[in-house]
Amino acid sequence: MKNIYFAFYYMSEIERFQIPGPYPQDERLLGLDTSLPSLSYPICCRRTAVQIAGINPLISTASPRYPIQEELYKSRDEQADSRIILTEVSPDFSVFLSLYKQYIYRKDEDSLIKGRYNVHERGTDMKVYPMESFSKSALRELSGDPGFWKDPSLPFGQIRLQQYLANPYADEDDILWLFSRSEEGIIAYLGMVQDYVWLKGRRQKINWITSQWVHPSLRGTGLGDEQLRKARACNEHFAGNSGTPISQGRALKYHGMRKYTERARSFYLCNLNASILQDFGLLNPVVKAVLPLGQAILGAVYKLKLRSWLRSRQPCQIKIEQLSQLDSESLAFLAGFWPQDFAIHSPESFEWRSNNLVNTPRLKGIEAVRKTYFGNLGFSQQVFNLKLLNEGEMIGYLNLVITDKILKLPYFYLNSDYAEQFMTFLGKVVLHNEIQAIYSQHPGFNSLMQEQRFPRLYTKSYQMPVLISAALEGLEPGKIVQDGDGAF
Repeated sequence: MKNIYFAFYYMSEIERFQIPGPYPQDERLLGLDTSLPSLSYPICCRRTAVQIAGINPLISTASPRYPIQEELYKSRDEQADSRIILTEVSPDFSVFLSLYKQYIYRKDEDSLIKGRYNVHERGTDMKVYPMESFSKSALRELSGDPGFWKDPSLPFGQIRLQQYLANPYADEDDILWLFSRSEEGIIAYLGMVQDYVWLKGRRQKINWITSQWVHPSLRGTGLGDEQLRKARACNEHFAGNSGTPISQGRALKYHGMRKYTERARSFYLCNLNASILQDFGLLNPVVKAVLPLGQAILGAVYKLKLRSWLRSRQPCQIKIEQLSQLDSESLAFLAGFWPQDFAIHSPESFEWRSNNLVNTPRLKGIEAVRKTYFGNLGFSQQVFNLKLLNEGEMIGYLNLVITDKILKLPYFYLNSDYAEQFMTFLGKVVLHNEIQAIYSQHPGFNSLMQEQRFPRLYTKSYQMPVLISAALEGLEPGKIVQDGDGAF
């Protein structure tokens, strides 16, 4: 069976994709044989040419002004095929693009080929945006150059970059960031956080995909797909625990990722919270105007409800000890829980995660040098690493963060015999610290919220899958992905 090839040259990489067939008869625009069960597309790259092999007469006769060159193409596993080269200097190149897109894009906006190559088309232009890779050592060197920070399109500030550089699991040659640039600056980026998991009885280094972004004007051009292919080239063992439904859908469909588990991302609202309303697109001018009054009323109602619930329970016997670093008792306690976690924790990696510099607060009312989607998380931040004790015995460990009156538990470990006591403890924390919402993806914590009927005004919850690459097939199922693990 003779395969038909489309080749687009870029960065000297070659990939092969199979597009399932057969195709509808009305899609013979380029004269391709639609009876073929599949089309195989090796995609390689250079900026100056688009090439089609398995030539059909329509292209060569429809516009004779194309600069045409025939050559012989041989690949490792296929017969030689003749090939035509169509260069973008041709005045009729846009005609070719229009014809070609009607076939390749077909009628399906989510076609396998749409976005498979790193191209943006405006009129007759065909642009390729080079992708740069930055290792830990390169970023450390660049971070010391004042000129590096003059770029307002950088996807991180100095504090956030320091969190990446401080990762004890990242080696000096590990790639931490991928950038694509245009004349205006960085127009797409992706970060990677190194970690370890147990895979078939041995430690396996992985990359968590984090902070992936493409400029809105370039979405749908393939930059996001190219980023993921680059990430896979850095380490085929990679995972993702956050993302939009579209990005996660493409990762599953086109990049061979699998769903390891699915967690409920839950917001337990104790009052109206401006940050949450903004995240869900509900903070319009009218809501902003009435928000203080609404918070005063709902806050008073919720406090009455919470106090009534606390009076119905046994007094809280839990006491806390706040830590700046793990002590020997905490390490011994955590050693009994860490084997249940998805990620492998060491004392160094756990302290690095628990004291995440991303939790550094921002200053209100003053414009920052750069605006990025993935910046520091709040205007008000408090971080507590807490030992929970009952009559002198350690019964739990919490990494507790309060961000703009939202309580989060990046790390949650609790002796299950003290579940009822813990929920009473949580109620007191919420009451006395003016908490407006509790956020968690931890399955054990979310179960306790339901079982203990913890008071709230409203619960907003949606499923967020944890995706793993094909190379991570064989991971032990049922591991807990703590909220503090993965992307940040």
